[in-house]
Amino acid sequence: MSENTRPNAPKNTTSDLKEGLSVENVSVTYMTGRSLLSSGSPVRAVRNASFTVPEGHTLGIVGESGCGKSSLARALVGLAPVSAGRVFWRGQQISNLAEKEFRELRKNIQMVFQDPYSSLNPKLKVFDVLAEPLRTHMPDLSKAEMAVLISDILETVGLQADIMDRFSHELSGGQAQRIGIGRSVITQPGLLICDESVSALDVSVQATILNLLKSLQADLDLSMIFISHDLGVIKYIADTVAVLYLGQIVESGPVEDVLGNPSHPYTQLLLRSSLSPGGEPITATIDDAAPVDLPSNTAPPEGCAFRARCTRAKEDCISSPELRPTSSQMHHAACHFPILSEETN
Repeated sequence: MSENTRPNAPKNTTSDLKEGLSVENVSVTYMTGRSLLSSGSPVRAVRNASFTVPEGHTLGIVGESGCGKSSLARALVGLAPVSAGRVFWRGQQISNLAEKEFRELRKNIQMVFQDPYSSLNPKLKVFDVLAEPLRTHMPDLSKAEMAVLISDILETVGLQADIMDRFSHELSGGQAQRIGIGRSVITQPGLLICDESVSALDVSVQATILNLLKSLQADLDLSMIFISHDLGVIKYIADTVAVLYLGQIVESGPVEDVLGNPSHPYTQLLLRSSLSPGGEPITATIDDAAPVDLPSNTAPPEGCAFRARCTRAKEDCISSPELRPTSSQMHHAACHFPILSEETN
C-alpha cells in the first residue's frame, strides 16, 4: 500500500477529537477445564485494558497470536463477558448489558471478521445476507425499500447488483469480504471493529479492502478498531495504536510515534519481524530478544510479563510497570527501562 493510494481523508488532530468509545480497566477471563470434580482454571485473556477511540478515529491493536486481541474485540461487541472494568459508547455504559439491551446497540456497533466465508451463512443468497440486519434493526422497511438499500450498499462496497442472487461459495475472497463489510455498515453504525479482516486475503486484495474501509470511514464518519498482527497494515490505516502482550497494553500512542520510535522492547520485537509495504524494515535498529515463547495466560508471570524475553530486564522488572509517558504526553509505555529515541535513530 503506497502512500499515493490512500484516500484523501485527513487524519484527526487532538484539537477536534470527540470521544466515541471509552474502555476503562477492562479484563476478560475465561474458565477452562471445568468438570464435575473441578471448577477449572482461569484464563486471563485481557488484563486492565484502557483506551479511547474518538469519533471518526481508528485505533490499531497489534500483538502476537494468543495475546488477547480477539477476546478484547468480542467483549466490546457483547460476544464475551467483561470480567472487570467498564465500556462506554457515546457516554452510555454498555459492558455486560443483557442480551435484549445489547441487541439494540448492535445497530451502532458492528464487527467484520477474519474469514469472510465462515462469517456468511452458506445457505443464504447475498440479498438475504444483507437483508438480515435490516429485518432485525429496521423491521418497518418494505421489501422495495430494503432492495434499494441493498443495491446502494453493494454499489458502495464496489459490487454489481447482479451479485445479489449468488451464494457465498460462488464469491471470491475479496467479494465475500466486501459483502461482510456491507452487512456491517448497512445500518450505518458509529463503530466498526475489524478483527484481522484482511489477513486471509491476497496482498493485492488487501490494499483494495483497506482503501474501501478508509473511504467508508470518511463517508459515514465511522470510528474504527482495526486488529492485526501486520504492522504495515496498522501503519497504513490507524491513527493511534495499542500494543497488546499477554492481555496487557504495553505501549500506546500515535501510530507514527509508536512504530517510528518504539519505547517498549516488545514493540521492537514485533517490528523486527515486520516489513513495510516496500519490503524494508519499518525500523532500522532493533535489540535482540531472547527466543522464548509467549508465557501461558493461565499462569502469567508476576511483574513485567515480557521480562523473560527481554535483554533489558533487571531486578526492578519483578514489579509491574505502569503505562507512563515516554517521548511525548500521548506516547506511553509500560516499561521500567523504556528505549530512548536516540537508541532507535
